[in-house]
Amino acid sequence: MTDPIEGEFIEKGLAPIVAGPPARLSDVDPERMIAVASKLASTLKRIVDDRKLYAMISGRKYPTVEAWMTIGRMDNTVAQEESVTRQDDGSYVATAVLVRLSDGAIVGRASALCGAPDDKPWSSRPEYNRRSMAVTRAISRAFRAQYSWIMALAGYEPTPAEEMPHDDAPRPAQTAARPRAAEPPTNTPPTVTDADMADLTATATPSADMTITELQRRAAGATIGISDLNVKSRELFGKNINLLTNAERQTVAVEMGLA
Repeated sequence: MTDPIEGEFIEKGLAPIVAGPPARLSDVDPERMIAVASKLASTLKRIVDDRKLYAMISGRKYPTVEAWMTIGRMDNTVAQEESVTRQDDGSYVATAVLVRLSDGAIVGRASALCGAPDDKPWSSRPEYNRRSMAVTRAISRAFRAQYSWIMALAGYEPTPAEEMPHDDAPRPAQTAARPRAAEPPTNTPPTVTDADMADLTATATPSADMTITELQRRAAGATIGISDLNVKSRELFGKNINLLTNAERQTVAVEMGLA
C-alpha cells in the first residue's frame, strides 16, 4: 500500500480528520463518527468564537456564512455559485453547490430567495445587494444541509444568520422641516412662553379651516413649539402666525408636517 500524495484525501466525508478507508462517513461506526464530528465541532467553535463569525439574535448565536464556509473547508469542501435568476417582483433566486476538492464531485446543492416584497429590509435594498444576499443565503443553506448537526454540536443554532430577521430596517424619511414625534401623554403640555401664547391668542377665532386653535392643537401633538411656528410663518410670509389667513396657516402646517 502506497502512501497518499500530499494534499490528496482518500475519504469522501470529513476527509481532513479521518485517514484511510472507509469511503463515506455513513460507513463509519457511530462511535467513530461522533468522535470525528466532535473534534471538528471543537475546532470550529474555537475559530468562530475567536473571529466572531456569528450573529447574536434573541440571545442565541446564529453562524454567519463565513462560519459555514469554515466547517466546509475543514472537510475539504467549498461552495460555488451555480445560477442566479431575477424574478418579476425584483427578488432574486440563487442556487449554490458544494464541491469536494479531492475529486470535484458535487456533494450538496441549495437555493435561496432574497428581496421578495415581505423580505424586510432586503426588498428595499439596491439590486446588487439583493442579488448578493440571495447567493449568500444559498451558500449557507447548502452548507447547513451537510453540516448543521456539527454546527449544533459546537453550540450554535443550526440556522444561518442570513436567514434570520434582523431589526435593521431603514428608518422612514424625515420631513423637510422637523419630524413628527410620537403623541405625548395627555397630561404633558408643550412648553409655551407667555410671549408665544400672547401671539397665538391675540386674534384666535373658533371657525374656518386652519384656525390658530387647530394649528396649536396639532403643534402640541407633535411637540412643536409655538416659536417654531412663528419662525416658519415669518420665513414664508414675513409675519407672525396670528396675522396669517387660515389658508396661509394651512401652508405653514404643511411645511411643518402637521397637515
